[in-house]
Amino acid sequence: MPKKVRRLTALSVKNLSESGWHLDGDGLYLQISPTGTKSWVFRYKIKGRERRQGLGAYPLHSLAHARDLARQGNQHLQLGVDPIEYAKKQVEDAKKQRAEQQKRQKQLITFKECAEKYIKIHEQAWTNLKHRSQWRNTLKTYAYPIIGDVPAQDVNIELVLAILEPLWDGKTETGTRVRQRIENIMDWAAVKYDLTSKNPARWVGVLKTQLPERNKVQKVRHFAAMPYKEISDYFSSLRRIDTVAAKTLAFTILTATRSTEAREARWSEINLDKGIWVIPAERMKADRLHRIPLPNDAIMILKEVQAVRSNEYVFPGSKLGRPISEAKCRTF
Repeated sequence: MPKKVRRLTALSVKNLSESGWHLDGDGLYLQISPTGTKSWVFRYKIKGRERRQGLGAYPLHSLAHARDLARQGNQHLQLGVDPIEYAKKQVEDAKKQRAEQQKRQKQLITFKECAEKYIKIHEQAWTNLKHRSQWRNTLKTYAYPIIGDVPAQDVNIELVLAILEPLWDGKTETGTRVRQRIENIMDWAAVKYDLTSKNPARWVGVLKTQLPERNKVQKVRHFAAMPYKEISDYFSSLRRIDTVAAKTLAFTILTATRSTEAREARWSEINLDKGIWVIPAERMKADRLHRIPLPNDAIMILKEVQAVRSNEYVFPGSKLGRPISEAKCRTF
């Protein structure tokens, strides 16, 4: 067998600038375009027909790598296989393999795995710790026992109804939230894993035909209101109680805020000199910054708790670094 001639070197490939075809040997050429770009081409004949196979651009593909690809091409020719057709088949096989992998992934990913991925991605936007825990607890209590281990693509209307029907009459509010959470997770899974079936937890067009409207079955129960004539005496008695919980409730009443907004108030939000409390948008249900002028009694409460300040929260709880709990504020 005659010795193979190599006409190019790594240095010559780097320095060559003349446009045209530059032979290396064994059918491998360096092609330089009129604009100066360089690429590797394997030229060969099969069944009397000349063909050209692109092997990639230089310097992304080195001379050594191009020679290795040309060597593989010559090996295919010796076996009677067209290198270009072989490469096409490799690409098609890789596509089929990826499609099979995606199909298996869709078949194996369970609703619980989807739920955990969804929560992990979105929980950073849920500033309310109670909201975070409710997401996990309601799914764990009501959804996982029925569909937790079911592949997401197999979750259907019958399974969702098996979760919701026992809740819909006596625990309509809970059932509504569970439905919404399942719907959000299934919407996410449909995009992530290319599920093609209709979301079985969607209300419009799906569950609306299977369950009565929420306002038809949910009994509205209003909290008992205190007669306005008793408010003054109640507030006076509340102010005589020297506990953080009593001060928190009094501050909530004076500022007409929600319990969570008052309990989780930070000192950084309070300006005692100007008598202003600024609640940032991320702590408001409406997601808008809220300024509250503080009445004198509210400022007095703030000065009282400031004297025993222990962390960033205006009304600290028993747990280190946490605000007072809602349960303690309900004891009055």
